[in-house]
Amino acid sequence: MASIGPVDLQILTNNPSPGEAAVTVGYTIQATLDDVPAGRRYRELVQLFSEGRRIGEPGVEHPVPGGTVWDGVVEFSGDEVGFTREPQKEIPMSALNQGASSPLESGVIRARVSLTVLPPLSPSRESNVVHLNQPPTTQQ
Repeated sequence: MASIGPVDLQILTNNPSPGEAAVTVGYTIQATLDDVPAGRRYRELVQLFSEGRRIGEPGVEHPVPGGTVWDGVVEFSGDEVGFTREPQKEIPMSALNQGASSPLESGVIRARVSLTVLPPLSPSRESNVVHLNQPPTTQQ
C-alpha cells in the first residue's frame, strides 16, 4: 500500500488580499512494489482541521469549513514510484478562525492527507444503440 511522507502546511494570512489566506500543503506519495502491477488506485484527500475551543469541547478537532484543499484519484503507472504534491487553495480567514474563542485569538490549524484504496475498475461493455422512435431496419 502506498505511503505518505511528512506533511508540511503553510498558511500566508491576508494573502492575496485582506481577509483571505493562501494555503499550501506539501507532501510526497510513495508507491509500493505491488501498486503498479495490481493497478491499485487511491482516493487522495487533503483537508484542514482546527482544534476546537468551543465551550465544553476543549481540544476537539473540527473540519475547517471549505477546508478541502484537494480531492482526487491517484494511480501509479509505468516506472512511476513516487511524486511530490503541493496543492494550494485560497480560503477566508474567518473559516480558519472558527475554532478560536475570540476574534483576536489565532486558531490551531492542521492539514491531514489520507489515501483510501479504491476498488478495482470493473470490466464493462456497451451494446449497440436502439432508436425507439424509428422503424426497425432489416438486415440482409
